[in-house]
Amino acid sequence: MTATLTANIQFQPTEEGLAEARRKLDDLAAQLFQNGEESADAVGPESKGVRDEEAARLVYEGTTQGGRSHDLLKALKPGVENRLDFSELGLRMRPWDDGTALSASEVRACYRNVRRTERKLKKQGRISGDRVVIRMAWDDSRGRGYYFVSQVDFELLQPL
Repeated sequence: MTATLTANIQFQPTEEGLAEARRKLDDLAAQLFQNGEESADAVGPESKGVRDEEAARLVYEGTTQGGRSHDLLKALKPGVENRLDFSELGLRMRPWDDGTALSASEVRACYRNVRRTERKLKKQGRISGDRVVIRMAWDDSRGRGYYFVSQVDFELLQPL
């Protein structure tokens, strides 16, 4: 199935304006995928015998083995006080073969892959509809998002 979406996002030609436009585009994409899928709330995790405490492991296992999404999940720190933006996360992740760190846009792509895996697991009823592994705190003064995981998810992800 192919879909075409035309969106008009106006923004100021500054770093802050571009960050806001990216956030709006990410919100539109999330709405598009959410509206195009069955509600994950219709089938709860209990039907598959999986608890939400295992969501981080399921998301990790659902992404490409040895891929950059694994690196992202392991690079995240626990708690909002330890939040990192995409540029900071790129420095914590495994570098490219030539030694360069991942750019913010490359980390953003990894984030989208993790979110796609979450949506798939929700649709399958393996995690509940409101469960997210990577959490975000938006900073209006800097015009960017900062990302982190819960302490429980952090402890679950580290040995993987």
